[in-house]
Amino acid sequence: MAHWAIITAEDGATATGCALAVIDALRGRGVRVGGFVQSRSREESGDRREEIVHLQGGERAELATSKLTPKEAAEGCSMAFRAESFELARRWLEEDAPRSQVLVVDSVAKLEAAGEGHGPALLWALRLPEPLVVLFCARAGHLSQIVERFGLGEEMLAGLELPASDEARDELVRALAGAAAR
Repeated sequence: MAHWAIITAEDGATATGCALAVIDALRGRGVRVGGFVQSRSREESGDRREEIVHLQGGERAELATSKLTPKEAAEGCSMAFRAESFELARRWLEEDAPRSQVLVVDSVAKLEAAGEGHGPALLWALRLPEPLVVLFCARAGHLSQIVERFGLGEEMLAGLELPASDEARDELVRALAGAAAR
């Protein structure tokens, strides 16, 4: 099983912003990073939109929108998701794994705790052998469910709970870079 590291926050956008800073720092150290992050925006109409962004290729795909009809809204969720975008994110992970030292899976929350959304992609990545490290961002409120769902245990390399200091973020970067160098 791959080692893993986690960034947790109550707000997904906050965790993604931190992950992007960590990714930049890792790349600055020569670490090969693959996977995807999520980008959030609000349109002039007030509708929210989320995209997945491929870290190695820069491609983007719409993941979710708040433009909902009652049939599209998942129970207890204000966003309608595109199943094909979850599949695309998983394919990106599979493509990136052979040429990456760290794989990023962004925005693990309610859907993933139920085994949906990015859940299959995260499970696939966690089953990869060492020395690969999986870095994922999770909503703090779903952490116990995520730990249970994915059987996360001794393979944890590092964790960062936001808000955190720059020094704590730098320590996460050092731990990831050190593992990648092995």
